[in-house]
Amino acid sequence: MKRGFLLVLPVALLAVFLSLGQASAFENVGGYLITAEGKQIVVDEFVNLLETYTCKYDGAPLTIPMKRIKRLKLQGSGMAVTTTNGMTYNVLGSMMICLDDYLEYRTINTVTGESLDARIDPMLVESVVFGRKATDLKKCPLCGRTFPGEYLYCPYDKSDLKPLMNR
Repeated sequence: MKRGFLLVLPVALLAVFLSLGQASAFENVGGYLITAEGKQIVVDEFVNLLETYTCKYDGAPLTIPMKRIKRLKLQGSGMAVTTTNGMTYNVLGSMMICLDDYLEYRTINTVTGESLDARIDPMLVESVVFGRKATDLKKCPLCGRTFPGEYLYCPYDKSDLKPLMNR
């Protein structure tokens, strides 16, 4: 009896440890929002993000884990959902991805480096892209556009890109 307990205990602790590791990695997801006017908002971390995205695909209910979604984009009367493996699905759904009625996020003040809490009405958002932290992005000092961290120069005006913020 004692031997069986000693075998079960490490397995149970390992399962708890792995589940905690997955939850914390999923919670700290960043990215950016593109508004209906075309403005890009860099998001350091989405707050109260749902674990799954529920929609309809070919008339049938579909639930996709949020950690498998790379991009959500308004497309006509529905949404285009791009997964992390590159597949795109045209679905009927909404931009509701947070527990609240608003998209809640944290952004970084590029001057002070301070984390700012913000929220936006999902009706004002055209696209949400997941997977990049604000610290992984660079910004062009001339045109103000934001680019992935691997870019060295702005493709529009050839100026050197600067890290979006320093922590």
